[in-house]
Amino acid sequence: MFSHNNDSSNEDEPWEFEGKLDPEEFLDWLHTVERIFEYKDVPEDKKVKLVALRLRKYASLWWTNLCAKLIRERKTKIRTWEKMKSKLKAHFRPPTYVQDCYSQLHNLTQGNLNVEEYTHEFKKLVIKCDLQEPEEQTIVRYLGGLDPKYVNVVDLQAYTTFDEVCVLAHKVEQQKRSSSFKPEFLKPPLQNEPLNKGSSNPFPKPTVPPPSNPQKKPAPLNSLPPQNSLIHS
Repeated sequence: MFSHNNDSSNEDEPWEFEGKLDPEEFLDWLHTVERIFEYKDVPEDKKVKLVALRLRKYASLWWTNLCAKLIRERKTKIRTWEKMKSKLKAHFRPPTYVQDCYSQLHNLTQGNLNVEEYTHEFKKLVIKCDLQEPEEQTIVRYLGGLDPKYVNVVDLQAYTTFDEVCVLAHKVEQQKRSSSFKPEFLKPPLQNEPLNKGSSNPFPKPTVPPPSNPQKKPAPLNSLPPQNSLIHS
């Protein structure tokens, strides 16, 4: 497709854009374009024209109308990829999409997800929001949604980057899982003695209920020696 670097390859790169009002599809296309630029080492002064050639249907109509409007208003033409990208985002990525992503990121908690799934969802939302903040703040966001039983352990560890925090959280989860599934080795039951599976003690000792009113029984009268025999003796 690009021949400026003596690259005569004819790969069919999937980077045409028709202008469907689907933010997810638009962002995926945008990331594909930038990866192609990096792979092909496209010069900055050729990026705008190359992308314009790949616009189809409504996207092509929109771009033609935008360029004509700039000429009518005697404004500067769009000559840089960053400027063109900002115009594309403003039109094909509605503001509500970004707001929804921020809301999802703000309310994201681990819940029933494992640490890996939670981390992937968190990073995906950070990318969608195009979040620009200090790494320390991102770490606070991440730990705020992480399961507290993992946070308490991660906080005791030494870390300096967000990626280190994610690795620590994953390790803590694995350690807790391995410790909670240790096999219990039971002694074999005695002969003719059933194993009580409903109790934590495999061999419970039988218990005899104590009498309700434990009292000493008086000795029977006929067991005492006759009183006369005691006198004569």
